[in-house]
Amino acid sequence: MPLTLKNFETHINDKIVDRGEDYFLDGLVHNFEIGDDEIYTAIVSGTSDYRVSIRLDKARVVEHNCECPYDLGPICKHTVAVLYAIRDSQEETQSKPAKKPTKSKKKKAKTQHDKITEIYSKLSKVELQEYIESLFATNQLKRRDFIMSYTHLLSEKRGLTFYKKEVKAVLRSVAGREKFIGWNKTREVWQRLQPFLIQADRAIEKSNYLEAVYINYGLLIQLTDAITYYLDDSSGEIGYLIDQICNNLDQLADTKLKEETRKEFLDLCLKIYKSKVLDGWDWHYRLMEVAIKLATNKTEADKLNRLLDKKQEDDYSADTLKVLKLKLLRKFGVAEDYQREVMKNRNITEVRRSLIQSAIEAKNYEEAKELAKEGQEYHKGNSHYEKEWLEWQLKIVQLQKDRSEIIRVAKLLYMSHRLSDLDLLTIMKQAIPKTKWKKFRTELIADLKAKGLSQKMMSIYVKEDMPKEILLALQESNPNLYTIDNYAAQLQEKYLKQLIALYAKGIYNFMEHNVGRKYYKAAVRYLRKIKKLGNEELSQEISDSYECSIGRGELCWKSWISCD
Repeated sequence: MPLTLKNFETHINDKIVDRGEDYFLDGLVHNFEIGDDEIYTAIVSGTSDYRVSIRLDKARVVEHNCECPYDLGPICKHTVAVLYAIRDSQEETQSKPAKKPTKSKKKKAKTQHDKITEIYSKLSKVELQEYIESLFATNQLKRRDFIMSYTHLLSEKRGLTFYKKEVKAVLRSVAGREKFIGWNKTREVWQRLQPFLIQADRAIEKSNYLEAVYINYGLLIQLTDAITYYLDDSSGEIGYLIDQICNNLDQLADTKLKEETRKEFLDLCLKIYKSKVLDGWDWHYRLMEVAIKLATNKTEADKLNRLLDKKQEDDYSADTLKVLKLKLLRKFGVAEDYQREVMKNRNITEVRRSLIQSAIEAKNYEEAKELAKEGQEYHKGNSHYEKEWLEWQLKIVQLQKDRSEIIRVAKLLYMSHRLSDLDLLTIMKQAIPKTKWKKFRTELIADLKAKGLSQKMMSIYVKEDMPKEILLALQESNPNLYTIDNYAAQLQEKYLKQLIALYAKGIYNFMEHNVGRKYYKAAVRYLRKIKKLGNEELSQEISDSYECSIGRGELCWKSWISCD
């Protein structure tokens, strides 16, 4: 789901959202300007002043940048503060008569980049060299990054051993005295290893393919060792980096290589696979996929087959090796043997997917449908795979233009699986005659209500523009403020009075169960909403009822309420 002004709180870490909102409510967003192409800029005061720029496309955040050094997540508190400022300014604009826009004449503050560029242009070569030497004398990590960025200028031989050693040194330096890398340091690992990937790209540009192979394998081996023994990848960043490295090796295997390079690449794949340094991880088997791509003759294929024939202890590994053997058989075997083995192993998910896709491409829709139904039966009780095979069935009946089956399968998916990338409601609506849609919709809502699937029921109300039903559902369910906010846009035009009442009730419930500055600020945000919706008197009444109980925070409470 894209990041928008309406939903950004749900996409960003709660602590970052809270801090960003504090910055906004405390008036730390300055020089707020709106430029062309929906580009918003502002200065946010924190430990320093940071320039933030955000570009929108119809309330969707398409680009954002902040000068601060924050690197533990995609969005910092300064950016969140500006998002609140943008949303606040838009709400303000909507509640007031439109004014003719005027261009700001304020002079923009220099960015960090601007300052560095200016200094660099005025430094002599000697001064710059002295600064770099002094920097490296006290910063080992910067020194290593510099060496890796320009390692192509060194005369030293750079093979797999060299790159393994360099990567290990970087990882150990990040681990430090604790000899452990926590999840909050994985972004630092990612940044420190970027020079290696850049160097690999440079090697490819110069057709030094083996060097690129050594770099990627050096990274893969040492990252696997780290993630196995001393690195916490709860954030998933290192897993993503490893996937990127594996993709790099795949692309290198697809490159037209000299015979000598191809052989050494293949031998290296097999050597690493047999050493089991990557054993226990998915990318251990991706090595063999690369090897299959590199193999060009029967002798090499037989060598791979012997490695794939080894018995595995778990079903996942056994199935993975069977799939690899099928790929090898398809490349070097007889077509009839390949087809026979594929049908024999069709209960392996990847094989079944391939069979269904092939049948669809050949327009053998009944065969494809039977394969999908068979998969659904085989994985009965496993909701993840049941959903996948049902989605394949839906795709097939859509290709057959079988309306009754489209409705049946789409409804089954809609009722039994909470998550699907498909717009099942629209699919059903398009398959049902217009004269029968309202009746079908009513029955569908009743079924959802009986099953307690209120979220899907509400999504129908939103898609079908049914504000009255949204209001009744909210009034019956005693919703929290966040839920009310989600449906405010649908209620504001026809049910403004009732929407304000929902906000008021929500604030009372919220304040009854929450105490503290953070929660008071959250309540203030909704009080200001009530005020902007046109009921300043009610907003003040609720505010007055809490001033005494808030105690020492009273002055802040008043200032927050009055802040527009």
